[in-house]
Amino acid sequence: MSFILETKSITKVYLKGMPVLRDASIHVEKKSIYGIIGKPGAGKSTLLKIVSGIIRPDSGEVLFPGGRPGIGTLIDLPGIYPNLTAANNLAIKLKALGCYSKDNLEALIERTGMGYWKNLKVRVFSKNMLKKLGIALAVAGDPELILLDEPFQDLEKQEAEEAKTLIRNMAATGKHTFILTAPVLESLSGLADRFGLLENGTIIREDAENGLSSHLPGHIVLRTNNIEGTKAVLDSLGIYAYQTKNAYTLHVMEQLDRSNDIIEALVSAGISVYECAVVREMTDEFYFSGGTGGDEA
Repeated sequence: MSFILETKSITKVYLKGMPVLRDASIHVEKKSIYGIIGKPGAGKSTLLKIVSGIIRPDSGEVLFPGGRPGIGTLIDLPGIYPNLTAANNLAIKLKALGCYSKDNLEALIERTGMGYWKNLKVRVFSKNMLKKLGIALAVAGDPELILLDEPFQDLEKQEAEEAKTLIRNMAATGKHTFILTAPVLESLSGLADRFGLLENGTIIREDAENGLSSHLPGHIVLRTNNIEGTKAVLDSLGIYAYQTKNAYTLHVMEQLDRSNDIIEALVSAGISVYECAVVREMTDEFYFSGGTGGDEA
């Protein structure tokens, strides 16, 4: 296994004395997509800033076994010139990297979906437009290592899918490695090859999606046309830990591996199933431990 990046026992303490990172260690393989999952405040942005060299750790090491690669970043808001157009901002970035040409600029605009907005001044951009521009700036110049902090936040569903396609296509060339962060596993599901689970500043587990998801609290989002009938079916299956969310939706809090059984039983009972999806989260907001089914107060 060939790593492009390893962090060893990274610790960072800010002025108030509370460590943001505590002995955080990750191992990122070359030509992969690595996801860091953690609640807000877990230290995701700080870890990316340390990897990129924006800030220094108080202890620990950042190692690039094959030598420091070119790094593109989107952490917090992108560095932009608000009175210039999106195309001007991208051109400046390419010139700073020493790879500007009109063809390179047009290619970058096209593959990042900035064509519709390229001639607009950035000062009028909405949050989703700024996020798209930030991703475009991060991938400009084809850096070997690309760090994107919550890249799909603020994007519309279609825009998020386009960004994921861009990341997949770039990773598939074998020239790029991505590190992405997200608060929940579902944001990077089917995209990242491997994950680091960041909790209270510490990477508590590194694993592939299947291995990691089994260690996260979660629930089944179940939407049907008959809530009372659905509850009866769940009870008949020996599933009692569920919560009513609205007139059409239940959250099932146990036996998450039985979604297929639930669907089959509901269909057999003549109940229409609109959604049956397992959601894994870095939060216990929906985690139910009472052991009996019931409605929310």
